[in-house]
Amino acid sequence: MHEIFGNRFYSRQKAAWHRLGETFDLDDNVSVLDAVSKITVGIEIDSVPLTYTYGGTVYETDQRAIIRRPTADDAEPRVFGIATEQWTVAQYLDYARALDSLSESFPVETCGVLKSGEALFLALRGDTFAVQDVDEIENYFVAVIHQVPGKGHRILFTPQRVVCRNTLNMGIKQATINLQIPHTGDPTAMVSFAAQLVTEMTRATEKVAAYFEAMSKTKVDEEGLERILKAAFPEPPVPAKVRLFQNLSPEQIAVMKNSRLGQTILDAERAMEAWVLASDRALKIQEGARALYHQFNEAHPQFAGTVWAAYNASTETSDWREGKGNVDYSTIFGPRAKEKVRAFKTALELCTKVSMN
Repeated sequence: MHEIFGNRFYSRQKAAWHRLGETFDLDDNVSVLDAVSKITVGIEIDSVPLTYTYGGTVYETDQRAIIRRPTADDAEPRVFGIATEQWTVAQYLDYARALDSLSESFPVETCGVLKSGEALFLALRGDTFAVQDVDEIENYFVAVIHQVPGKGHRILFTPQRVVCRNTLNMGIKQATINLQIPHTGDPTAMVSFAAQLVTEMTRATEKVAAYFEAMSKTKVDEEGLERILKAAFPEPPVPAKVRLFQNLSPEQIAVMKNSRLGQTILDAERAMEAWVLASDRALKIQEGARALYHQFNEAHPQFAGTVWAAYNASTETSDWREGKGNVDYSTIFGPRAKEKVRAFKTALELCTKVSMN
């Protein structure tokens, strides 16, 4: 299930899997302000003082409800949360104006509003570089602006291999951009943030280029390959109920089923079945990734048997295997993104280990 609010999605060249929203041509020069203006029509965020009545008297508090006013596609107002008086409302267009200058260096790729207007995401395309002058990588920076009190804004760095369109999400501390955008309508503060963002984008690109180059030059053995695959797609831990079940003999189980503990045994059996299914699924995913690793080696002999090959096999598995729910969302923000983060950390550890030996 997608989380796009109504039809508020705007994308370069082709629509996403949910087929919502509009597209623009590959060569169109769409600015941040243009994109955000198009998909946030009618969205207005407001703060309303909270009061309470006691003994017939109305009292004010220092708290405010942050709401989205009714829109043409959602007639009900939506309460996003409770904040103090210090939480200053800023509209999505305020952020767009402050970040608009980024469009000169980083073209807009996609833009959308999530849920009932709680968040706006904006993907910008960064520079392109090549690993060993062969494997081309495009960089994308995804800004997520939240209107929910207590939720910080996020900046994600997502490199993508051109040849196969897989996203190589960065999750380690050195490559993650983690800037806080203040909830303020002050354009000076937000323009200052935009300038800082450009600097951080450039630094992240340089770092990840160096990481990928190291992966492409580091050989990986079977043990290293298994480490990456098991880190990305781990088998589930054995539940406590299953551990109890495993330690019982068939005779003990039969006796307990006819006792007061009968329900406990039934619960343990169900837990065992679920655990076996989850374990089998993890092993099948690992097997699929292992097959992709060998395919990658054949298709790219210059990278055969390297950490880069193993890491790409893992990310290809995360991005392209079939699954339920919003797969696109998961590969950037959800569980599949976390798979790629774990694979990246392990791949980088292998490079570091080799360089130290």
